[in-house]
Amino acid sequence: MLISVDRKNRRYIGKIERLESFKYKGLTGYIYWLDYVERPFASMTPVYIAEEEFEVGHINFGKDMRGIDVKLKVNPLFEHVLVGGMTTAGKTHSLIIFLEELGALEVPCLVIDAQGEMVNLPVIDKNRYIVVEDLKIDNLISYMQQKKIIIYNLLGCTKREKISRVSVILSELMLAKERDYQQAQESPLLLTIPPILTIIDEADLFAPNLRTGGEAGRDGVGPVIDLLERGAKFGLGTIVATQRMTRLDIDVRSQCNSAIIFRLIDAGSIQAVHTIDFIPREEVERIKAFEQGQCLIAGHLVSRARRVYTRDIVTPRAKSRDFEAMLGIETPEKPEFSTRLEQTEEGIVDSLTGEVIHSALDRLTEEDRDAFAADEGDGVILRSHLSSEEQKTLNKLRKPKNGERLIG
Repeated sequence: MLISVDRKNRRYIGKIERLESFKYKGLTGYIYWLDYVERPFASMTPVYIAEEEFEVGHINFGKDMRGIDVKLKVNPLFEHVLVGGMTTAGKTHSLIIFLEELGALEVPCLVIDAQGEMVNLPVIDKNRYIVVEDLKIDNLISYMQQKKIIIYNLLGCTKREKISRVSVILSELMLAKERDYQQAQESPLLLTIPPILTIIDEADLFAPNLRTGGEAGRDGVGPVIDLLERGAKFGLGTIVATQRMTRLDIDVRSQCNSAIIFRLIDAGSIQAVHTIDFIPREEVERIKAFEQGQCLIAGHLVSRARRVYTRDIVTPRAKSRDFEAMLGIETPEKPEFSTRLEQTEEGIVDSLTGEVIHSALDRLTEEDRDAFAADEGDGVILRSHLSSEEQKTLNKLRKPKNGERLIG
């Protein structure tokens, strides 16, 4: 059951994990807060029943903290999305999820793959996903009209060459879309180029923060900024991904209406996330402790900020992370345990030797000791394992004698 509490113009959603009724205490329970609560709520705070919230969309991204599927809509992707996370946190994994889902929906995409991370996507559907190492604007437009997903593989190119190639293709794509709208007189039915999503991995390489010493000049940054500032008007959405938030140009970050943030630990990136106004400040502190594959989604993609575990991908990863296997290091065998402990009526017994490790009598004795230690002072402790003679003796001690209470 979901409940909600309002404080300072913000609604906090919680889930009742357990609710019990006691004779003198009344209702007592445990609430798991889905939103970060900075301090406990005061007594007698009004609590309301909250409606079940679902994200209704086409993109199956993962599950929230309640285990409910999180399905995202496509439209918010065209309002630009920022994906951030340190290495191996799940950033590239999330991009592959988007591409698997968008391919099934036949959404045309241009993927700027700087490190060759997504070249295995054709394994799913070689007719839908096409990997290229050289790309001309005429070929790109033809692919987009066929609703293909083009992976522009830049692995092996120098940084300067990567920046140059991406700058050219993005500038020409933007110009082609503008001309298409001009010729169609802004009528959607007359457009010859469909809406296109551009996914830029390692975006800080192509749109670096020049104040932090980025390698590209302003000419290299310009096409990416132009794409985010004006592309949404012409049906060009962008997903930008980076490992270090501070290395990405601030104008690029400010144009994203949604964010997917994985684990970040450097102070600069955390501070940069703090500056994103649609991410609750209370949630930012949790980012440092995120598990692999866990992320925070906020902005137009969701009805409210959500912590989500990404789903598994079908596409095999292009790069192996089992470096021990690559180096020929054998996996050590698991140690064998000489004892196998089982709980029986006699107590905890080693099933191999038959030895009683912890007898039932020892356990009951410990329970007695703990019970007497927690006794309120009447000295009365009843145990089902006492003999009949011991039980009679204990009953005599319970009866008052000459107005006094005996303690045994």
